[in-house]
Amino acid sequence: MNKGLIIAGVTAFSVLAGGAAFAKTSLGNVKTPSGTEVAKVGIEGTVSGVSTTGKNQVQVKEADGKTYNVKLGPRWYANTSVKDGENIKVEGVEHSEGDISAWKLTKGDGSEVTLRTEAGKPAWAGQRGHGKGMGQGQGTGFTDANGDGACDHMQNQ
Repeated sequence: MNKGLIIAGVTAFSVLAGGAAFAKTSLGNVKTPSGTEVAKVGIEGTVSGVSTTGKNQVQVKEADGKTYNVKLGPRWYANTSVKDGENIKVEGVEHSEGDISAWKLTKGDGSEVTLRTEAGKPAWAGQRGHGKGMGQGQGTGFTDANGDGACDHMQNQ
């Protein structure tokens, strides 16, 4: 058999097998915070659109041409911004055909952003409060009887 023909065949197989890595893959099942078991999927592709309407979502186009709408959580959480043309990987839950809520984002530079815990809890939950806790905020539990700007509950700690 011709050695060049064998190399060409192996190369063609490698390209086809490599292209398959871009197709949506099943990553097993996970439970949401409400206890519902759902399928987790993975996609990899190029950002082909970034929302400008306030929602932090992008369109990701895979090598096979399939496009997904991917929700990335709140804009202020971590470094979830991506650019048109950037290659990304997304792990998440597909709510309807082509509509994915990301649980993990791997950006083109290799950096990873965890958006939800394995239990499905949003990673930003409990962060960026608006002064409604018992700490330094101006909400319930904040007492500044002497007017020094510090919470009187915190002074003895």
